[in-house]
Amino acid sequence: MSEVMARAHVVGGIVVNIIMAGPDFMVGDGYLTDADDAAIGDLHDADTGFSRPPAPAPLPAELIALAADLRWRAEVGGMEWRGWPVHTDRQSQTKVLAEHVAVTSGSRLDGEPWKFADGLFRELTNADVQDLALAVREHVRASFAIEAAVAAEIEAGVIVTREAVEVAFAAPEPKPEPEEDPEPDPEPEPGINPK
Repeated sequence: MSEVMARAHVVGGIVVNIIMAGPDFMVGDGYLTDADDAAIGDLHDADTGFSRPPAPAPLPAELIALAADLRWRAEVGGMEWRGWPVHTDRQSQTKVLAEHVAVTSGSRLDGEPWKFADGLFRELTNADVQDLALAVREHVRASFAIEAAVAAEIEAGVIVTREAVEVAFAAPEPKPEPEEDPEPDPEPEPGINPK
């Protein structure tokens, strides 16, 4: 009597069913092989055995949703300004903007303290507050710019994997170009005291 056991029914290299059958059981199409740890949908090769099929490629809408989520995480995940950690969640963005408005309306006293993400208060001049507001705005703008570029590449078929979307957001945030130093003062003529 033949041993009845789990056998994989393979058609065109794909497991289409797992059945209980003896070694002499015949199928109309394909072939039977010991199932081992096979699952329906697995690939089968006589030399290498069973393997899982590759994951289906994500749909463009899934990639765009991933890009939006990664942008949001980058946007609200905080930043560093002058070596100090700054919150960039939506509420903190609003507070920075309000402080900037207070500077422009003349209602903020120069040198008032600002609480940073590390919990420490630091005195900021009104010029510092304006610079901080611009830095936060640039951080937010840069995160949306990455999302827009990634979305365009998804729609163009250039980005087709989750990994490529993640890599685009893992790239370091572009730093603004450093301001050029003003031209140095001319060298004083010999024998002339510049003081």
